[in-house]
Amino acid sequence: MITMILHANVEMPHCWPVWPIAAGLSLFGRMPRGKTVKEDQDRHVFIDAVSWQLATCLRYSMPTRIAEAVAPLTFLTEAHRRIHKGTKVDVVPTLYLGVALSRIEGEEERALKTFKEAFDNLHTSSQVPAKNLIWARANMARMLRGMGRNAEASIQERLTSLREWIVNNSLDFFPNVITNAIADDIGTGAHILDHRDVIAHFSRFRELGPNQWVLDGKIVLTK
Repeated sequence: MITMILHANVEMPHCWPVWPIAAGLSLFGRMPRGKTVKEDQDRHVFIDAVSWQLATCLRYSMPTRIAEAVAPLTFLTEAHRRIHKGTKVDVVPTLYLGVALSRIEGEEERALKTFKEAFDNLHTSSQVPAKNLIWARANMARMLRGMGRNAEASIQERLTSLREWIVNNSLDFFPNVITNAIADDIGTGAHILDHRDVIAHFSRFRELGPNQWVLDGKIVLTK
């Protein structure tokens, strides 16, 4: 499916205006099935690509509008499941769907089920960008805290923070990149970024300018 090609580029999407994407998806989704197998395949490839583009643009809107992407993400994940006869999970769109659902009141249990499905299948995918993974875990943790399930939230925050990602990727991602990947306007990432270990780790960096940092007072890092 074309989403497998597009996943590698989700960090820096080139977004068309959202409304024509949504309008095109709605119109094309109502078109009759093709007369041949090839026509049906072409139809699904188009809907697949437009659904992913729409979901990606909604995620990176400022502020994020990922909650509006439940419908296209549901289409993507269910289509992938049908094609593979229920034996394979499309991990990245499933993570996106979990985040989208986590922001909708009343969808918490479905969100948890969706997150679990994605996390349980991480080993099957070679294309799960690290920032997508910590973004998803941070959103899951925020939702769990909102449900009063703080112990479970803490587990996700530990997985997201010091031991498994932030410190181990010091030379790959600067503090501002990590913060931008996790934090948002509804408090996602608060219990990660204000953790003493993360604060101590970030204190090792000093920003020189755009994409230029000094680590431990001696190593200059640029991107």
